[in-house]
Amino acid sequence: MTRCIFCEIIAGKLPARKVYEDELSVAFWDARPASPIHILIVPKLHVPTLNDIPDHDPLLSHLGCVARKIAMELGVADSGYRLFINVNRGGGQVVFHLHAHLVAGNDVGTFFIHAAIAGSVLWRKLIGLFRGKTRSPHRCLETEAVSGLRATTGPAGLLEKFRATLTS
Repeated sequence: MTRCIFCEIIAGKLPARKVYEDELSVAFWDARPASPIHILIVPKLHVPTLNDIPDHDPLLSHLGCVARKIAMELGVADSGYRLFINVNRGGGQVVFHLHAHLVAGNDVGTFFIHAAIAGSVLWRKLIGLFRGKTRSPHRCLETEAVSGLRATTGPAGLLEKFRATLTS
């Protein structure tokens, strides 16, 4: 079996700032936090991924109860927090020992909404430039000007024009 950093923390071989422990799980502060509050909730039994948990296993329910207790203890249960599990490399899992992330302390929900809106606006502007029009009521590019730019400078010129519309 390969070395598992979480198994070593559970066995006491590596230090961690623990915030909770019971017979089934342990919770500790993330060594590389993504938010002011970033706790990892880890089952003591080594389970590589969420895909390896049998149907109807009570482990996930237990991890959820632990998360709720920790959120209440840290004072973020009412204001809000996120609880998520990354699964496999494509899902962002780095340590292959099942664990849940409890994240709070900044307004992550609003951040993701604003990021999605900004991404959508930028995407529409970019698509509009390649189609020869924009849908933004704030800045209209004439179809002839964009067509002429495309004819003389190609896609690189369109990209420069797009960058100019974002900065002006």
